[in-house]
Amino acid sequence: TFEAKLPAGRYVGVAALGNVTREIPFEVKDGSVARPKVNFDAAELTVVPKRSPDSDVETQAKTEITKGDFKDSVYGQNTAFVPAGEVLLTGSIGPARAQETLAIKAGEKISHELVIPSGVVVAKAVYAQDGKAVETDDIRFEALSAKETLDGTRQTINGVYGTGKIMEMPAGDFVMRTRLGKVMVEQPFTVTAGKRSEINIDLNAGVLAITAPGAERIDIVETTKDLQGTQKEISGRYGTRHQETLHPGDYSVKVSYDEKSGRDPKEIKATVKAAERTETNVPE
Repeated sequence: TFEAKLPAGRYVGVAALGNVTREIPFEVKDGSVARPKVNFDAAELTVVPKRSPDSDVETQAKTEITKGDFKDSVYGQNTAFVPAGEVLLTGSIGPARAQETLAIKAGEKISHELVIPSGVVVAKAVYAQDGKAVETDDIRFEALSAKETLDGTRQTINGVYGTGKIMEMPAGDFVMRTRLGKVMVEQPFTVTAGKRSEINIDLNAGVLAITAPGAERIDIVETTKDLQGTQKEISGRYGTRHQETLHPGDYSVKVSYDEKSGRDPKEIKATVKAAERTETNVPE
């Protein structure tokens, strides 16, 4: 209730129950008491979000509740006042989404379980099967849609840098795209609602480390030439040192020097092996 002394006249009272608001016109007359009443035509809704019907309540979930101009949101298991009628619940856990329409009757106290089919994925990688684990945070994991669009691309659902980190995902089939240096590998995987999935990606890769004293620039190129006689550049850097993660195979290393030095460019061959570090020195 609310009490106030007001000059005689016409007014509009605005009452709020949570995010449910109502406007009530009323009139104050000299020497009398105005007693406007409000009917919120609302209910008390408790949302219980879960990843699967048999899983625990998910505290990280966010649920948006909408109906016309009405909007409210709750986190985890929580309660909100909502207008009577059909309200739309949109639940999210990371990129996972779920929607339900709920019929609400005024005066009710409702507890509703909202299932948002989702799980978590932990991705790791090795340089070769049964080989050394990748530990650098330079590695990028991207979870993509299993289906390609008409132009041949896949939608990115989630992504992280570094190994062993948790990615929130909707339930379903996906493709994990993994990048480290110039190596890119794709591997299918499945997320089960309410479960934790771990995947280990075989990069089939090694590291080429080049030292070239006095160099202005170091470039790694393919050993083969195209019809124009040029070699495809793979990776390059200005300076006397360069390191790159590459698939196993033979490569050419080109070293160029400042024009003032009067030194001719050099080119040597280097071989990269899976799960090995190849160190190559280009003498002055």
